[in-house]
Amino acid sequence: ARLVQLSKISRARTGKDCYCGLEDDCLPYIEEYGITSVFCSFDMICDKYLAQKYQTVIDGLGTFNMFVAAGNDSSTDYVELAQCDAVTTVGAYYIQNNKAIPEDFSSTTEYLDFAAPDRQVVKFAKETGVTTYGKQTGTSFSAPWLCGMACLVNDFFIDKTGKPLTHEAMMRFFRDHCVDIGAEGFDSKTGHGMVILPEPS
Repeated sequence: ARLVQLSKISRARTGKDCYCGLEDDCLPYIEEYGITSVFCSFDMICDKYLAQKYQTVIDGLGTFNMFVAAGNDSSTDYVELAQCDAVTTVGAYYIQNNKAIPEDFSSTTEYLDFAAPDRQVVKFAKETGVTTYGKQTGTSFSAPWLCGMACLVNDFFIDKTGKPLTHEAMMRFFRDHCVDIGAEGFDSKTGHGMVILPEPS
């Protein structure tokens, strides 16, 4: 089995502003280790300059995919980094009675690309040493889900062709294997819908 490495992208915070040092801090690491997928789970003030900077870096990498949690503010706000065309913005849904239902709080925006499940059981270790479990929700849990799916897809194509999909090919693959869970076609709550990976063959 291929080894998997989980890495944390650095970030700097000043007040409410948050900056992910993709170019300055992470690009050499991404290139050296051939990282193809990363997810981000924080808000960021994104102006046209920063969006273009991210666009240039990600386009230059070719096979790199950056998944961003859309936010948990319903129709009132969303993560501004979604405005960068090179990133993939992910909303949240949950499963009830075998049906996918969009989360009410999942941020709504025209920049949303896809939706993924968010309700996860998380292990907590308290300072007292007592371990507890709790259900967590939010797009911060749906973005890594889709990121993991991209890793599985690339693992398949690397095995078959010797190389991962380009970012454009990955997005096309996801769109080709989407199921509507909101309004028919693209919508601002669930994007193109939920991705269902086909059986590998």
